[in-house]
Amino acid sequence: MSSNNRGKVIRGDARAVVYKVIQYFEEEKKSKKYLPKSHSNLRAALATGLSHSTISKIRKEGKLAERSQTEIKTPSKGNRGRNNTRAPIDIVILCKIREVIASLYDIHQLPTTAKIRERVYQEINVKLSQTTLRRTLKHKLGFRFVQCSQNRKALLESDNIKAWRVKYLRQIKNNDALKGNKWLVIYLGETFIHVPCQKRIKGKKNILKKCFIIHAGSEEGFLKGAEYFYTSDRQEIASSDYLNYVKDVLIPNLPENCIIVIDNSSCHNFELNNAPTSVDSKDSIKKWMVDNYIPFEEEWTKVEMILHIQKNLPKKTYALDELLSKNGHEVIRLPPYNYDLNPIERIWVIVKDKLNKLSTDLDINNVEEFVMKAINSVTVQEWKEQLNIVKTTEKKYWLREVLREDEFEQFFMTLGTNGDVDFLSENSSSDESMQEIEYLDESFDESCF
Repeated sequence: MSSNNRGKVIRGDARAVVYKVIQYFEEEKKSKKYLPKSHSNLRAALATGLSHSTISKIRKEGKLAERSQTEIKTPSKGNRGRNNTRAPIDIVILCKIREVIASLYDIHQLPTTAKIRERVYQEINVKLSQTTLRRTLKHKLGFRFVQCSQNRKALLESDNIKAWRVKYLRQIKNNDALKGNKWLVIYLGETFIHVPCQKRIKGKKNILKKCFIIHAGSEEGFLKGAEYFYTSDRQEIASSDYLNYVKDVLIPNLPENCIIVIDNSSCHNFELNNAPTSVDSKDSIKKWMVDNYIPFEEEWTKVEMILHIQKNLPKKTYALDELLSKNGHEVIRLPPYNYDLNPIERIWVIVKDKLNKLSTDLDINNVEEFVMKAINSVTVQEWKEQLNIVKTTEKKYWLREVLREDEFEQFFMTLGTNGDVDFLSENSSSDESMQEIEYLDESFDESCF
């Protein structure tokens, strides 16, 4: 390998490593203490500030480059972390994290990242890094760290999400109370898989297509005829495509008087009668305000009108809800981040597991066939099992947030939360400082739900 690097620009990160090496040798010179040559990897790690494993890896890459008379290359994004043993964050892990947080609050302990990681590892044998857990708590579960008194932090959800969840639970509870006259609850959901456009060719990078699957199901299993499969270059399902699915596929296969449970995905949220914005003309804004019975003064500027509209927005109406309502069905929307209340999310895990067992060589030509085989192999019993898990979760939420509301309110008051939101700055010292509070026992009465 050529050692002539004259004229080559050394980038900032490489210059920083070189400077660390210089500092290391200067320190060796001052102390007159040298590690033996047999410890070359350790010396390199100390000199560069890199880990011992990274040094070993670079050494192997360097020897390979010398033999092939090439340069050491930067690893591609696809190869980074190839040996990472951490599992991807799927629905099972998300539900387990939420379950662990709830169980800690049930015994009046503050959930910390250390406790959550330990419990998740003990119960489902999944290792989560602290950074991954914090990112998951914020972006996928909607939690935040709030500063409390005595240098403690509480992991909390927003009041909007909690209120939304109680409203949802009350709607489901009221329907269950009808017993023999209750409406059938249909859970609507979608998922996707990536498949190559053609069979794998050695040495060539495959172009992946996104295959979307939409389906619905209940305690009676998947709804017959309600499946919809298509491939697209889009990253998400378009609202127009979803509306067409509901109109042409779902509704014709629905029995009378159903409750349709959907999540908060963007494809479900196509709004009717959108409020105007500053890009609209002043005349169109005036017309919209008249049509929606919002009073205004003629001398107002456009900015004043927009601000007034924002303070007096009418209730949102969604095209999906209107379409199903006209056909005699009711739509109930799941609270954000509550994957644990949607059994079809768990069913998708089962479908993908069956799909992996059916074929390890999927491509664009055979994927639909294997997907349908996997879906058709899901039994009514498997649906009931997942629905029972969801029903148990609903009862726990109802107990915690409705029946034991005063108890938990008192518990949170003792924490002295001041409302300062801090998503990512929780550290190990705050984990250690969080004190446990004595548990006030209360029996669980399922008849209350």
